[in-house]
Amino acid sequence: MRRPLMPALFAAALLTPLSAFADEPNCPPGSWFCADPNVDQPQVAPDEDQDSATPEEAPALPKARPQQRAEEEEDEDTPEVEQDRGPVRRPRVVVVDEPGGYATPPNVVIVTRRHPHARAHGRRLPPPQLTPVQAKPQPRLFTKWGFNLRVEGAAMGDGANVDAGMGGIGMSLRYRPVPAFAFDLGVDVIGGKDFNGFSRIETPVSLNGMIYVNPRSRVQFYLLGGAHLSHAEVRSDSSNDLLRPTDDGRYGADYNYFGGQGGAGLEFRLGRRVGLSFDVLGFIRKRTDSGRQPEYVDASSGQTTNTSGGVLMRGGINFWW
Repeated sequence: MRRPLMPALFAAALLTPLSAFADEPNCPPGSWFCADPNVDQPQVAPDEDQDSATPEEAPALPKARPQQRAEEEEDEDTPEVEQDRGPVRRPRVVVVDEPGGYATPPNVVIVTRRHPHARAHGRRLPPPQLTPVQAKPQPRLFTKWGFNLRVEGAAMGDGANVDAGMGGIGMSLRYRPVPAFAFDLGVDVIGGKDFNGFSRIETPVSLNGMIYVNPRSRVQFYLLGGAHLSHAEVRSDSSNDLLRPTDDGRYGADYNYFGGQGGAGLEFRLGRRVGLSFDVLGFIRKRTDSGRQPEYVDASSGQTTNTSGGVLMRGGINFWW
């Protein structure tokens, strides 16, 4: 009998109106449960660190400073600058909040980026001029043309006169197409006592080829050789079987020669255009004239010859251009 009674009591309790709770002044209509107004609610002390002001009473943001407002207005009124690569980006405004609310105005940092080719004060700045890098020209190691002035002496061996010897001056025009080779066209005037003891003046014209072994050095070693044509005039105050009488009451003879020479030398370059040279040449030549009288006669053997030779030593200065 107890089991059917329990469900009936539970249903009656659910259907019982809650008018008693709805009549309370602190409960909104339709509430099922409501707190008892007589029960003391716990009081929470206000936090001293929190703002006591309501949201409506929160202080307004501080007004911008006059200088800051002027800078912002100036940035807004400033038109974008025409550039070669497009308009300039507007300044970025970075606002940094300080801790503690808005007690102090925020710090405003303005970062402006300008293109290097932007217009300034209404005028366009010219683009930077790039100076082309010019390669330094390499100095020429040689010059093609040269002029040689020299003094020289000739040794012709022990002859009839113990003081036999000749000396003179000369000059050459040189053409150097490549550093290691040059042509030398020269003329010389040589005078003195010859092998027979006669007074002699000889004028050779020579053409030589010069090979420079080390053309890039300051001291250049060279080899030279070539051919020459020469004319000689011989005079004596006393009669001789090798000479004939001349119009001036003396005795003499004229000789023409063709021969060759070869030797070596050194050139000391004092600069790009000036140098000193010293060389030694050995020569040999043969008469080419139509004279029947021989030039040289060996007194001991009686042999005659029209071939002669000797050594020529030269020293001079060279000018190059």
